[in-house]
Formats: sequence, structure tokens, C-alpha cells
Amino acid sequence: MIARGMFVFLLLGGVAPSAVAETAPDVTRRVGETATVLRRHLELLSSNDAATRLATFHEMVKSGNPLLAEAAIGAGLRSEDSSLRALALRGAFRQVRSMVAKLEPPVPATVESQAVVQACGNAVQYTIEKYSYETAAFEVRGQDNAGVGNVSGATISLTIEYGCSFSGTLQKDGTVQGIVSAPYKKGALPARMVLR
Repeated sequence: MIARGMFVFLLLGGVAPSAVAETAPDVTRRVGETATVLRRHLELLSSNDAATRLATFHEMVKSGNPLLAEAAIGAGLRSEDSSLRALALRGAFRQVRSMVAKLEPPVPATVESQAVVQACGNAVQYTIEKYSYETAAFEVRGQDNAGVGNVSGATISLTIEYGCSFSGTLQKDGTVQGIVSAPYKKGALPARMVLR
């Protein structure tokens, strides 16, 4: 049978209670310092000066601090500044591993829309590999075919020679509205993409 003191010791992961005990003022002070740093960066990100906004975004994303990077990307994607939104999309793309483009065929269906849906399905999933933040280029795989892609401004383009390609623009709701093109010139359909 484990003695009560030993049970508490094991529950704390074998660390002596004095080592894990942190005073409330210590935690409050540390949280306050972090909040102050974050608040100051977000104020600079909202500056009236475009150069300050862009430089602040760059520093936050490249800081190595996940809190600052995520805050910069979130604020950038919601920004009215098109340059900042473009940088935010580029930054957000570092974490994208796959994307799904849901086709939006017309009702009633046309011969062309049926051919595109037959070639691509109702939705196309793309797997993203080897993304470079510096060049905004990456490799992409869709269905059974590989291709290349890039982020340019607020536009994402995926080109798959023998597969279903996509090109679209970031919307304010965070989705990407664009076009899926079927292989062999079978046609194209509007599609909305969700980044995952």
C-alpha cells in the first residue's frame, strides 16, 4: 500500500511539492508581462503607418514565439490592409497540411458541369508538402497526381497537369473562393476551399 505522502509525490510526477508550488503573485506577474508584450505588438500591428504594420507582422511571425506568430496571423487575416492579409495568408500556410475544395456545380447541371464532377468528384482534397515561407511555393498532391502550387498575394494556385487544379482568392470569412479545373480541358467549376 502506498503511503499518502508518497501518493501525492507520484501524482505530481515525482517532483518535490516545493519545486512545483508557484505563488499566485508569480503567475499573475508572468501573465501580466506576457499580456503587455502581446498588447504592444498588436497595437503596432494596428498602426496607421503601413511600414510599421508590415514590419511588426514580420517580427511577430519570425520571433519563434507561437503566441506572437498566431496572434499576428489571426489579426492579419482579419485586417483591411490587403498587404497585411496577403502576408498573413502566407504565414498561415506554414501550418496547412491539406486543403479541401468543394465544387459548386450549377442547378440544373450542365454537360460541362457533369464532366467536371465526374473527373474531380464533389470535392477535391489536396495534400501540401515542402512549403517555403520565403518563396511561398510548395508541392501538392491531389487525388493520384502531383503538381506545384504557390501563394501570391491573397491568391492560392495549385497546378496539377493530369489532375484537378485550383486557383482562388482568400475571402474575409477565411475561406478561399475560386475555380477547380478538370484535366484534359473538360471544363471548370466554382469551388470554395477550406484550409485545414
